[in-house]
Amino acid sequence: MQNLEEDAAGVTKVKALLSERAIVKELAFIRSYIEFFPDVMEALETGRMTLKDQLGKLSFVEKKLKIVPGKEGKVFQQNFENAPPLTSVEVERLFSTFKNVLDDRRHSFVDTNLEMYVIVNFNHL
Repeated sequence: MQNLEEDAAGVTKVKALLSERAIVKELAFIRSYIEFFPDVMEALETGRMTLKDQLGKLSFVEKKLKIVPGKEGKVFQQNFENAPPLTSVEVERLFSTFKNVLDDRRHSFVDTNLEMYVIVNFNHL
């Protein structure tokens, strides 16, 4: 019975909040300018994207945030620019791959062979 009372109180609070113009205005702002963000974050968090696709998603976010007006837009852009790099796992994977390219045994690579090696080894990233 207490859960029902708590639920009813919660519904009453939400109705009161939604009756305020400022909240409705802020929700409309979010829907207009940053509705895409949760989908992008979910896609990036899966870890099943190539590095190229991840960078594409980040580029998409950067472009979208540039059109957000006002002080909110500036805050979003600053936070995006100061965000940490992609996960350390991906960075470590890249370092390992680069280490194989720059190995001592690879000094005799001619340009064409190096290009083929890079295509084969980086195509999955």
